[in-house]
Amino acid sequence: MSATHVRLDEDRARKLLAAAAVVPTAGRSERDDALPAYNGLLDPPGVEQLGIELAARARELDPSVVLIWERPEDVALAHVVGRELGVSVVRAYDADGLVGHGPGIEAGSRVLLVADAVRDGHVVRAARALAEQLEGSLVGTAVLLATPALDEVADQAGRIVCLVQPPASSQSDAAAR
Repeated sequence: MSATHVRLDEDRARKLLAAAAVVPTAGRSERDDALPAYNGLLDPPGVEQLGIELAARARELDPSVVLIWERPEDVALAHVVGRELGVSVVRAYDADGLVGHGPGIEAGSRVLLVADAVRDGHVVRAARALAEQLEGSLVGTAVLLATPALDEVADQAGRIVCLVQPPASSQSDAAAR
């Protein structure tokens, strides 16, 4: 766990996302699944700051494991979050329509799903199903950037922890779609 933690405000988080080519813009018309992925491997100091802040905001959920879905870009972010929370990071994946997972998730786990952004609600539903299959729970979904796809499955995501909200006009555009 980090010795010192300085709160990261939304403007600073936006700058760190932009350093890795993820720029939330007002009036974004593209689909959530077309949103560029944040790749912390391209900006180690940035992923460190973002991961520490995400962990600080998710700490009260008391997860016992951090879960990531298939995307390798989420590994660096999840590593920092897991390290800060003192828990393992487990990768889940689609195995021909069934949810598979690596070692480290046990019966009764309190799962925190970590991603740069939820582009497809299937990821949240699959994480929840996996946790419930193991008699655990999805206590939260921690993301760098909020998306309409996450809003659509908010009732299944546990508590949502988010560093950057889309600009106001993006939210109203999403509501109009």
